[in-house]
Amino acid sequence: MLSTITSGAVYGVHSHLIQVEVDISQGLPCFQIVGLPGSEVREARERVKVALKNVGVKLPPMCINVNLSPADLPKNGTMFDLPVAVGIMIALGKLEQEAEAYGMLGLDDKVVDPVELPFSTVGAVRMQRQAQFHPLRFLAGIAGGLNIFEHSFVTQLLPGKALTKEGSIAYQKVIFATHFPVDNKHGWYFLKLYQHRSYVIALEQAAQLKGMYVDEAKKGMSFRGYKDLLLVGGGSHRTGKKGGNWQELRDFAERYYPRAVERYHWAAQDCMPLDEAPYIGVYSPAMPECYVATGFRKWGITSAMVSAMVLTDLVQGIENPYAELFHPARSIWTKQLACNGAEAVLNMLTPTVPRCPHLGCALKWNRAEHSWDCPCHGSRFSEEGELLDNPAAGGLKKIARKGN
Repeated sequence: MLSTITSGAVYGVHSHLIQVEVDISQGLPCFQIVGLPGSEVREARERVKVALKNVGVKLPPMCINVNLSPADLPKNGTMFDLPVAVGIMIALGKLEQEAEAYGMLGLDDKVVDPVELPFSTVGAVRMQRQAQFHPLRFLAGIAGGLNIFEHSFVTQLLPGKALTKEGSIAYQKVIFATHFPVDNKHGWYFLKLYQHRSYVIALEQAAQLKGMYVDEAKKGMSFRGYKDLLLVGGGSHRTGKKGGNWQELRDFAERYYPRAVERYHWAAQDCMPLDEAPYIGVYSPAMPECYVATGFRKWGITSAMVSAMVLTDLVQGIENPYAELFHPARSIWTKQLACNGAEAVLNMLTPTVPRCPHLGCALKWNRAEHSWDCPCHGSRFSEEGELLDNPAAGGLKKIARKGN
């Protein structure tokens, strides 16, 4: 697998074109750079490895040879980090592999150059026939004719009966569509899920986009338009941890859209599963009449449609061909399980207040949003202790005030 990137270097007052040739071949794992590289260029190996890991590119156990040509010119500085990383990605054929996977699913796809973005990219996989629509209007349309009872908090779930403060509700089947599942006694969802926050700013006077774009990196950015606004998303982080939040997006906008004006900003929170796939199906073997849909991983509308199709079949006793793929009782033995467990133990043993009423983890102050956030399972509380996000079932009784 070979790729060539044209880069450049400055020597005194003269500039020279430098060809960055990347070859990935079978053999013992290695990563070497040749062509008179200086110490900073040799160190690019580690910087590139970390950068590729952060955008979700896993280097194969193969030999990576990078040749900087012409070989008689010394190469110094960090200017070759980007062309080396791009060359590796092209040699691996990551975009082509993604496009091929789309084709296997019967989707119309093509690798393109997204020229309307204000920064350079390796390329993009274009998926045709996508739709962008207003989620609240969509919900209003599909909710017609349904009986929806708000402010009916279920305090206890018994076989065939759900208890609320106003009375009881008899049921034959129950679907937990509560974002984070609220029954801690079954299903081990407090180990199988964590929560992630992401941020959006809406810009006026920014160049409008014809397409919708999402970065392949786990903590990457997204771009889409709505009327005369450009919506830029990103700054994500695990709830209760530090992250880029809105400041990261504002710094980006200042650099790439200097004339734009921020009109709105908001944040969202998503449940993240252990293995990249949502949990859709029977809540737990001990609760065969209860079903769950959670862990949508920032793909809420898409996963909600899949959940509706799978659960509609299951509650009627009809086999669904995709049920096994999303079964909540599938294996949990992943690296993310160890991360979730370590995070929970660490915060349960942290001797600080306030504590989360869900399972007792130490809360962290979110300076950007002025809230108390739980890094274990993602519950959030206002500065006054009011519950903002579950799985906690109520607010804080005692809180410590924060200035900023």
